Amino acid sequence: MAAGSDAPAAPPYARLARLKRSRRLAFRLPVALKIKAQAQLLRHRPPEPAGAAAAPSLPSPAPPAGDPYGERVELALWEAEAAPELAPEAGPGCEELTLDHLLEIVAQLEYHTHLEDGVEICPLFLLGCCFSGACCPQHHTLLPYHWQLWQTASLPPGWLSVGPEAHETLERLYSDPERTLVRASYQGVAFDIDLVAMQVWNSPRFSRVRRLGTSSAPGSPFGTTHVYYWRALSGWEPYSQPFTESIEAALWSGQQEALCSTAEHSYQLNLQAGYQRNLATGTLRPLRARPVFRAPALLLPELRAGARTQESGVFPCRKQSHMSRQMSPEQRLRNERHLFHGTAAGAVPAICKHNLDPRLSGKHAAIYGQGSYFARRASYSHRYAPPAEAGLRHVFLCKVLVGRSALGQPALRRPPPLDPSDPASDLYDSCVDSLSDPQIYVVFDNDQCYPYFLLQYRELEEVVKVD
Repeated sequence: MAAGSDAPAAPPYARLARLKRSRRLAFRLPVALKIKAQAQLLRHRPPEPAGAAAAPSLPSPAPPAGDPYGERVELALWEAEAAPELAPEAGPGCEELTLDHLLEIVAQLEYHTHLEDGVEICPLFLLGCCFSGACCPQHHTLLPYHWQLWQTASLPPGWLSVGPEAHETLERLYSDPERTLVRASYQGVAFDIDLVAMQVWNSPRFSRVRRLGTSSAPGSPFGTTHVYYWRALSGWEPYSQPFTESIEAALWSGQQEALCSTAEHSYQLNLQAGYQRNLATGTLRPLRARPVFRAPALLLPELRAGARTQESGVFPCRKQSHMSRQMSPEQRLRNERHLFHGTAAGAVPAICKHNLDPRLSGKHAAIYGQGSYFARRASYSHRYAPPAEAGLRHVFLCKVLVGRSALGQPALRRPPPLDPSDPASDLYDSCVDSLSDPQIYVVFDNDQCYPYFLLQYRELEEVVKVD
């Protein structure tokens, strides 16, 4: 405000807007420091050291008493207005950043979808390197698949994205060719989703459903892989590799039919109508395509990120090398396995801190020895992961040095000797439920196991909540 003027001072937000319009400060800084530097522009500066010459500046405003928030705003505005113009300096690896540039960077990180059908998800956005922002003609979504419902009750009608958790649930169900109907609910109102016709039934709000996906072109980042099925008497069966290659070649060339044959029969596959016809007998059978399910937990570490480094050597070298010296080359290849261990929620913190403790075995009948139990199949460990609050279950994915295995027995507190007749004989490294096809492993030394992933999950509900 000019000296001697009786006009009231402009409010802080008006002064800040005027400041942005009048002064487009250009910074020449490395890209990694752009946003940080922009934020520091309105940050309170520390006092000058004693003896330093004071630069001429505007007088500090007097904020209203008892208004700490207004005081901070006033101080930030005063410092921004008093800041000297920064002369641009040329330098390698530097580029200008104005407020317009900053807003453009933020816009590039925004999600958006298009109304039109037949549009794919942008693979460059998933990799974090799409610079088109809102102008990109492809969808910008968090995952390489995205589910939406068509709202007929809204004005104007449009596509509504389902809730964050519903994307994974619908994708998992859709990847199963046996699933045709899904019961869902939105704001407490239940309805049915037809995964074949892509229609919504019994809903006053929605009429259609669609799945957005990435390209299925070979080599495309996060590309969609389809499995093609035909309806046999016992259920849906996947086509063999030659049939799959013929189907994909026909689709890529724009053809609606493909001719395939086995040693006994020849078939005409109508890809548009969705059936196969035996050319000799005329028998018609339905065919169906479904995407291969990819869990977000496995996708998210790769989304918007480069290659990750893998931690090598999680086991004590002495233990692993000692076991390897006593094994044949073939046994060394099978020494380390990735196995599952289910547990209660209350035991998770102790396991994360102290590792699994074989001395605490026996809570669930120790049929194959009194040690720590691991399973090849997660469905088996699921039995020993009781639901906690809100139905959450806990299963560890572990690296286990199984070494040489013997058939387990309930009374064993350590593995049996390799040579029972020799008191000084070396011992087996683990016990199993079956020597021909082991599904359960038991180890008696916590140096042989390393729980490196904790899986937290809930069982699918009968009704999918899409809000």
